[in-house]
Amino acid sequence: MNEKSEITLDLFELSEQNAKKLENHYKKIIKEYEIETGGIFEKFAELIERNWAVSINLKQSEINSFLISGVYRNMYGIIDEDLKELRLAHDVDISREDAAQNRMGIYYEKRKIFEDHFKDSDRFIYAAFNTGGPGLKKYGDFCLIIHRKEVEMFCSCAFLKKESISYVSNNRLNIDRLKRDTADRKSIHFLAALKHAKKIVDTPEKEWPGMVCSVKNYIEAVTTEEISIGHIGTVRLSKDSYERYYNYLYRVYSSQLEESEKIYLRTFKDMLKLLEKNRINKEIINDSGT
Repeated sequence: MNEKSEITLDLFELSEQNAKKLENHYKKIIKEYEIETGGIFEKFAELIERNWAVSINLKQSEINSFLISGVYRNMYGIIDEDLKELRLAHDVDISREDAAQNRMGIYYEKRKIFEDHFKDSDRFIYAAFNTGGPGLKKYGDFCLIIHRKEVEMFCSCAFLKKESISYVSNNRLNIDRLKRDTADRKSIHFLAALKHAKKIVDTPEKEWPGMVCSVKNYIEAVTTEEISIGHIGTVRLSKDSYERYYNYLYRVYSSQLEESEKIYLRTFKDMLKLLEKNRINKEIINDSGT
């Protein structure tokens, strides 16, 4: 592992500094292709600017914990809380760094190199730029949506063209490329349009949300904001998980459930009650976002 970088950057300042360059690049693309494309780039950018949000995907147990505690914690927040509990109860001595390495596994070194370059990085919350759809389901089936009006009130928010650790290679952070690939809240629609410029024309409008945010290709959002229940406007649930819940609910009274199915039923029911209690909208969607 390399020593901590002597360079301490402000990710959010970088995103603001790149905003004008993104806008100028976008305008250049528009000018070059406006006749051939019939205004499709402008339509895409305008749609993105109106409808964007930030999403965080959670597993079943994680969303219930969030709804109960009222605050979303990043990895370091969870580690600090757990280690404190272990020390008090059993005098267990595990370092924060060892705990993070064990949690992250093969991704730890790249994440560490990335974060060592930025101030306040232990407060970073990583999310996804979202214009519709189920978000990054590899992290969980339950997609928390923080709408644009809430994100615009955050003290900090930056967007990266790719996942942050992809800017690390050969144990080095490619700072120059990262600087070109970051956007703030006022320029994110330009970054999205530039990223997908070659695909926009040939992709039907209804498929744009899936193009912007999918497990294989997404724009990463980063903030140091403390995210509470009040920030969450909607939770998107997959149609499959919703139908499974009602199937299990029916089978409780018509046949028998396995223990794992009973657990799913109880935790899903608890989640629905917590969503209602906290006045959070639920949105049932399929994988295409409809």
